[in-house]
Amino acid sequence: MKNSVSIFIADYSIWNSPSLINLLNLLNTKFDLNVFISNTANENIKYLRDNKLNYYLIECIPFRLSFHYFYYQTRTFINFIKLKCSNINNLFCICVDVKGYCQYLIYSDKSSLYYYSLELQLEDDADPDNILSQLKKYFTLEKENYIKPKGVLIQSESRKKVFYEQYKLDEIPYMLLPVTYAEKSVYTKKNYIREKYNIDEHKKIILYAGGIHPYYKVLDIIKSLKDNADLILFFQGYSESEYVTSIIKYIKEEKINNVIFSKDRFENIEDVSIIYQSSDIGLAWYDYDSLNFRTAALSSGKVSGYFKYGLPVIVNDLCGGKEAVENINCGISVKSYDEILNAVELIMKNYAEYSSNARLKFDDHYNFNHYEDKLLSFFEK
Repeated sequence: MKNSVSIFIADYSIWNSPSLINLLNLLNTKFDLNVFISNTANENIKYLRDNKLNYYLIECIPFRLSFHYFYYQTRTFINFIKLKCSNINNLFCICVDVKGYCQYLIYSDKSSLYYYSLELQLEDDADPDNILSQLKKYFTLEKENYIKPKGVLIQSESRKKVFYEQYKLDEIPYMLLPVTYAEKSVYTKKNYIREKYNIDEHKKIILYAGGIHPYYKVLDIIKSLKDNADLILFFQGYSESEYVTSIIKYIKEEKINNVIFSKDRFENIEDVSIIYQSSDIGLAWYDYDSLNFRTAALSSGKVSGYFKYGLPVIVNDLCGGKEAVENINCGISVKSYDEILNAVELIMKNYAEYSSNARLKFDDHYNFNHYEDKLLSFFEK
């Protein structure tokens, strides 16, 4: 009989998070896994059901005031009773960030806890997207009921340093777990983007994957590349619609012809691979003075995704770009938007080497297979 393990997740898109998918798959193979999830989307439920994972729909802190208030309260109560009746005796628990920690406080049997810092959520950090201000009640509950974790999973040494300073965890063991993908790097290229948008073969496609928000300075990036007819700047990801609308208006007014905002939406994370395989270079830009952004390059899902498909990466220095890409020549770190074009030209002069090194970097550092045994040993300590 397998030992029981519980993981607590709130407000994350599990179905398109390779880090969570990999961890859940490993835990489900080795243990009797229970997934506690709240504020979730239908795609998450579908993923959990399709993969036959045992899950509980719960509320993080059950005091949401809305039209659905009584529905959520009832659902929370039913699942709480279901949990208590199920007699789960956990070998250990894992919480994902501060909301997952609050779930653990309310719903767990207080078994040994491992804290998975998937995002660097620090109460006093700069807050460009107003996320931390929405977490105040969770930080309060965490402080009032604080239980030190048995261990911490975190993406990089730079993040570990600031996280441990905040929580005073010097003596607590930790394991570095970057944003991983399953399986080895991919060599196959596709022409999906070129064929769909009728792009000439000689033009190079620069992919910007992920969030499109003002604090990513997307408009400034567009302005820096708008006059180069040999480049296509391709955006694929979730966006803040008002901001994107203003950018598209600017593009039309300025008659810019080398920028594309994709409208493709993919049901599974594996399906988006066709976009990476159709691109030549990956762009990652974190331009906001917060601890979260200043340590982003080594914990970026888009960077590891680019590497998996052999895309050399251009990243800005502010977020730790040099350490992420320049140690084995798999990309270029720049200081400003004005340097992006020169970085593209340098990469294209020696593209085969940059692309090969990107795949080597992925296979060496971002392939989840390297971490499976280490994770199990870490949990067994």
